[in-house]
Amino acid sequence: MRWVFLPGLLLFTSIISAQTDTLKYYFHKNGNQCPKEYASFIAYGLPDAHGIKITNHNIESGLMTMSGYYSDSALTVKNGFFQYFNAEGLRESIGQYHNNLKEGWWTYWTDLVNNNISDSILYEEGKDISMIHFSYFPNDQLSSRVLNNNRDKIKEFSEWNANGSIVNSGSWKNNTGTQLDFYPGGEVKCIRKYKSGSVTSKKFYRPDGESISEEEIKEQEERALNEFIKLIKTMRPIFSDGKDGLKSWFSRKFRLPSALRDQLYDLQTITIVFSLNEKGKPFNLSVADSDNAELLKLVTEFFKDLPRWNMNGLQQFGPISLTISIR
Repeated sequence: MRWVFLPGLLLFTSIISAQTDTLKYYFHKNGNQCPKEYASFIAYGLPDAHGIKITNHNIESGLMTMSGYYSDSALTVKNGFFQYFNAEGLRESIGQYHNNLKEGWWTYWTDLVNNNISDSILYEEGKDISMIHFSYFPNDQLSSRVLNNNRDKIKEFSEWNANGSIVNSGSWKNNTGTQLDFYPGGEVKCIRKYKSGSVTSKKFYRPDGESISEEEIKEQEERALNEFIKLIKTMRPIFSDGKDGLKSWFSRKFRLPSALRDQLYDLQTITIVFSLNEKGKPFNLSVADSDNAELLKLVTEFFKDLPRWNMNGLQQFGPISLTISIR
């Protein structure tokens, strides 16, 4: 929960401590002033040379939810540096106010635990002039940075892969500018020129810097894709019993009792869905075509005798679908 002071709600009285000159404000959970016994939040105000510094706290947890400067004890005018925190006490945003309007750069966090900045926004008299947005991979590596300057019509972006290598970048003003694409090693792969949002030229390069045609690039990418597909195929689990594979093994060994086959008279085939664990054994079995409990029990018992798969180093694989004839 982020505590936000709204000027229209904060025409509040204060209790002044004669010993410390500290102002105290009590608030209900709905944000309104209330007697102390009904309060969910307590705010302390300490006058200094910059105004009145307010720190707001959740009474139950004791955690700070906000701190900032106001010009008056009624807390109607924000002037100065502010910080906002969530219910766990993690910082969500920081920035300056001037006469109740955001001013200058504000910083925002969404991945609070890892302290990853999500946005930096430049304000002038409360209007957002420029924004920088950041995205991250699950390992906290920066994946992209995008800048949009609405006032000056400037756009910039950069994108990285999970290893931290640059993938592409670009910069435009009034939709006129340049975009660069890179090889995994960081070498320039393509330079695109834009004017008024349209591509005016494209130049392609080999990793050694030599020029190359767009057709050669496409052939190069197609070869790389085919190699990647081959690599993925080598990483798939391999059924270890016989060259004819799993379907042949089932057709040779799996039999339905005649009584059960009669119950499934409307089915010609059944589709068994399962996954493999790190030991190459099936789990999460289901029969996609039928809700017959007896059939599922039979399939589950049968799978207990299924030979182990060679997992090729995989920790888990699936789901796998196997369609077999029952007629």
